Amino acid sequence: MRKYSESTEVITLAGKKIPYRFIRSDRQSIAIEIGEKGLTVKAPKYASLSDVHHFLFLKKRWILAHLNAMQERIEKRESELAETASYHLSDTQKLSLEKRYRELARNYIEQRVQHYTQLLNVSYQNITIREQKTRWGSCSSKGTLSFHWKLILAPPKVLDYVVVHETCHLLHMNHSQDFWATVEALMPDYKIHRIWLKKNGTRLSQTYEAIK
Repeated sequence: MRKYSESTEVITLAGKKIPYRFIRSDRQSIAIEIGEKGLTVKAPKYASLSDVHHFLFLKKRWILAHLNAMQERIEKRESELAETASYHLSDTQKLSLEKRYRELARNYIEQRVQHYTQLLNVSYQNITIREQKTRWGSCSSKGTLSFHWKLILAPPKVLDYVVVHETCHLLHMNHSQDFWATVEALMPDYKIHRIWLKKNGTRLSQTYEAIK
């Protein structure tokens, strides 16, 4: 099946903003899927966004119920993993685990920084991965981008938001309207991921501490 386009859209159901992956293809009808990464909507290439949203409103109760059920399963699995792992890791294993997380964070973040700096046509001096006490990321006046390694525990889109945020500081070393306009141009749904990080940021540390 040929894919014509893919984007991230947002719909409000029962007062709750729900981001979803939107795929247009040569299929003949609208279909919805719910997995660990959230809601995916597949639609014919000729379907308008209003047609899709009308369909989603009709399926509102089913969507909300299954999203809630999926979130409960994810949280239960994370809790069980943390509870089990916390009793079995030696000090050497703990250090090895943290080293592995840091390596994963560096590899992924470097790829995403390169992607967004190319889109903005800007350059950076260096990337550091560390455990920052008060910030998830920062950008120095010399062009060094720093990121908290525990971001690797966040959903990919949330990590991407932090990368976008700091990359945009290479153009605007402030939080002016121009800065936020640049962020939005790169990531139109950035507010959703910014809110997630504010609400759940402490859980990233707590989850890792439980695993340790």
